[in-house]
Formats: sequence, C-alpha cells, structure tokens
Amino acid sequence: MDVIEVSISQMRETPACRRVCGVVSLVSGGRNIVLQCDAPIPDTGRSRAALLRDAFRQLDRMPEHRNQAQRPQRKLIAAPQMSRDA
Repeated sequence: MDVIEVSISQMRETPACRRVCGVVSLVSGGRNIVLQCDAPIPDTGRSRAALLRDAFRQLDRMPEHRNQAQRPQRKLIAAPQMSRDA
C-alpha cells in the first residue's frame, strides 16, 4: 500500500489522561480512507505520530489488508509542515 497523502484534522489532546484523538485521512491508490484515531501521548510528545500509528494499526485489521501474504512495509518519505486545526 502506497499512502501518498496524509491529513490529520480535529486533533484534540487531553493532557490529564495523556491521550490524543483525531481524524486521520489517508489517500492511497485513488482511495480516500478516513479513520477516527485515539492513542496515548508518547513521552516524546509526538502526538501526530501516535495518531498515524493508530491509523496503520486500524488498517492492519481491515480484511482487505489483513489477508495479504506479507505485511506491507511502511516508510515516511516526506513530512511537510502541518498546521493544527482549530
């Protein structure tokens, strides 16, 4: 699976619970996949990365991806500066 575009919106951090949630949109092969994600905030504070990990975890559970003979390799090849949504 080649993800060519990633967008994160409605991102909310809850410091008291150390959780982050948001909507992750992935564009892959002409398909737009939208996932509601929720993850613990890592000690490094990289909330966006935590949401992306949760999005790929959810993709791995989808039947069309889960039944592949070999798990696809994922590599971030470009990360443009993203602004926070209000």
